[in-house]
Amino acid sequence: SLGDLAYVQNRYQEAVNSYQQALPIFRRLGTRAAEASCLQSIGLLALAEGRRDDAIPTLTEAARIYDVIGLPHQAEKTRSYLP
Repeated sequence: SLGDLAYVQNRYQEAVNSYQQALPIFRRLGTRAAEASCLQSIGLLALAEGRRDDAIPTLTEAARIYDVIGLPHQAEKTRSYLP
């Protein structure tokens, strides 16, 4: 995605904007895995920018969604990023 491309190029604000635009679309479509992935990316970007207080609830929500949809390995991986 465009967010992923911006992320790997360290263009964090552009990446966050892309993910924030995609998130309501994923929610509207009911694509929970994509929603969780998007939240995880937003949380990781917050960590990369030193914004722990923003990262924690976002990563926690992503992990919860992964649990609900039956992806415990991805949930655990997401939790491993929590500070």
